[in-house]
Amino acid sequence: LVTNSVGLGGLPSPSSGKSSPGFPGGIPVSASALSGGQGLFGGGGGGDSALHMLGTQQGASIPRAMPLQQSKPEVGFDQSFSREVDEKANAYFSAIYNRGMSVNRLLEVLKQFKDSSIKKERDLYVCMLRNMFEEYKFFPQFPDKELQITGQLFGGVIEHGLVTYLSLKLALRYVHEALKHPPNSKMYLFGMAALEKFKNRLKEFPQFCKSVAAIPHFHQIPLPLRQCIYHGQHPMDSPMSIGMMEDGSQGG
Repeated sequence: LVTNSVGLGGLPSPSSGKSSPGFPGGIPVSASALSGGQGLFGGGGGGDSALHMLGTQQGASIPRAMPLQQSKPEVGFDQSFSREVDEKANAYFSAIYNRGMSVNRLLEVLKQFKDSSIKKERDLYVCMLRNMFEEYKFFPQFPDKELQITGQLFGGVIEHGLVTYLSLKLALRYVHEALKHPPNSKMYLFGMAALEKFKNRLKEFPQFCKSVAAIPHFHQIPLPLRQCIYHGQHPMDSPMSIGMMEDGSQGG
């Protein structure tokens, strides 16, 4: 997906063959630094990518050369961006991983950028979404806490309609693939964090709900989420009635 020779936030891309330092290096960013007096795209940045560094923290035990399979989202995600856009994208990712900004606040920022009349802000929105899709194949190498944050962010872009058409379809596929991993595995926990975040939209994705319900260990998903998934398949039934039906079938 990344067509330029520089990866996330100025870091060499995986295809370059160069290694990168471990998380939590890079730039210590606070929410106030992002909105400081130098302007949205002025100053700051220049560090290693938060997302990319997470993928290399455990590189000694999990080689970067063996990523998960990945598909391309849609036209526009393969474009290159200026260094300042890459650096600012890195700053926002660093902010959520360093607890300088909440996931919900970053989602609000992304919504503003998506509809902005300023080209650099629209570029930043696309750049950040591209980075998330690009790094999906390295999520198994992320530390648990940061992977959960990433899952919340990934589910949040679905929840708030920040991905559409082919990118939405691919995002749902990634969550489904993650949930197929063994319970308590890294990717399963990522999938659960994402699923919890956009559970209120599940009724809009009946085919996705059917696919998740067909996973062999589906019964290990917490009951409230299972109810949402069942409701997504049968929107005319209430979650309460579905829960009663499930309890009855298990009791038989």
